[in-house]
Amino acid sequence: MNENTSGREEARRAREEARSASHRIDALLDSIRTGPLAQLRQSREENHFAQKMRAIIRGDN
Repeated sequence: MNENTSGREEARRAREEARSASHRIDALLDSIRTGPLAQLRQSREENHFAQKMRAIIRGDN
């Protein structure tokens, strides 16, 4: 294999690795946005909002 072919093969492998890493990062970000911790955070925010609304209705603000 000559040097030129070797360089193209190395560049192709690097592109494939970058594409694979990009897909893994996308999957990780999706799990962060929709996973259990995101659901817990949303639930906490909703509970906090509900408590604030109840306090306002009671006149505790």
